[in-house]
Amino acid sequence: MSCIKWRCPSLLLPVASTIVARPVRSSNATDFNSAYSGKAWTVGAVGAEAIYSTARQTLIYAPELGRRLYEELLKLDPFYEERWYWHRDLGIAYYSQGAYREAAVHYERAVRLKPKNSELYRFAGDAYFYEGRWALALERYESALSIEPVEAYFLDTKLRFFDKHFLTD
Repeated sequence: MSCIKWRCPSLLLPVASTIVARPVRSSNATDFNSAYSGKAWTVGAVGAEAIYSTARQTLIYAPELGRRLYEELLKLDPFYEERWYWHRDLGIAYYSQGAYREAAVHYERAVRLKPKNSELYRFAGDAYFYEGRWALALERYESALSIEPVEAYFLDTKLRFFDKHFLTD
């Protein structure tokens, strides 16, 4: 199977993991965290997108550092706050750490920026579900299903939960 360089995940990962933008390291920086705490950035040809790519991967392995990189990214390019995927990524990071309220805030912002994306509604619903905000979770799940009925595959267990505990007489 062949793929176009920018569409093939196996080829995209090495490209995305190349750090084109990196903080200027001070002479007294002794560890990874202190090296990345500075505000002076050396920006390569792709600028903010390189930082976004690095920050997104960092969210997976070092969420706290990843969130700091996202904050630095906003200083470089404030328009990232108006990009749905920026909020989706932060929502995923908060969700994976059990910070469901913060995750919901970012998922809701992503939904406002990209309202036809059923997955974002499902993600917001999941954050509300695990926070115990049942009515909001059910609303988001219904929105996801109205956009894309295949979401039922992902929501089956949760919809049965609602049916059993809230919707039966």
